Amino acid sequence: MKHLLGVLLLIALCSGLGAVNYRVAVGLDAAGEMIGFNEALIVGMQNYTAPTVSVQVENRQYAVTYGIGVDYQFPRVNKELPGSWTSNLREQTYIPLYGILLYSFPTTTKISPELIVQFGYSFPKLEFSNLDEDERYSVEGGLFSGVGFGLNYQDFTLNMLYRVNGFTMRYDELHNNIWEKGEDYKYQTRQCNISLGYRFGK
Repeated sequence: MKHLLGVLLLIALCSGLGAVNYRVAVGLDAAGEMIGFNEALIVGMQNYTAPTVSVQVENRQYAVTYGIGVDYQFPRVNKELPGSWTSNLREQTYIPLYGILLYSFPTTTKISPELIVQFGYSFPKLEFSNLDEDERYSVEGGLFSGVGFGLNYQDFTLNMLYRVNGFTMRYDELHNNIWEKGEDYKYQTRQCNISLGYRFGK
């Protein structure tokens, strides 16, 4: 239900945009890490750099721009853990759907800076290896957020953001043909994103 409400909210926002610009971008997620909050223990794994693509719909009103966007964050894998630590997690993929709020600073040059805030919901896809038939992981999405700044030159944009994908994961085991549910644990995948985009539209 919460997924449906979020999508409906974004559709309502999109329907009220009026005259809009579109921004398409390609980028990289670097310095990534997955952090787990398991009771009093905080654990983490570093991710390798992975590409990302995004499409955004924007409406500008004076110095403020608002809109919606969606990304496809390509599969990323974790770096090897030190010592004897191991993980069944093989790949992580995220599709965040989010609202956008931009503030453009006045300038007399051809390059204009802007402050960027993104907030929405992230849909994760996690792949696991080395699982027995009596083991499974259940994954649900969570909040997505991003903050940073951009530089505009004519129709080209360069954005640099710190972004977080939240999700919940649970480990279940099969006993006597009955799946016993484990506890839900919260996780975040954090990364620094840099993207080069192009705006077109009105």
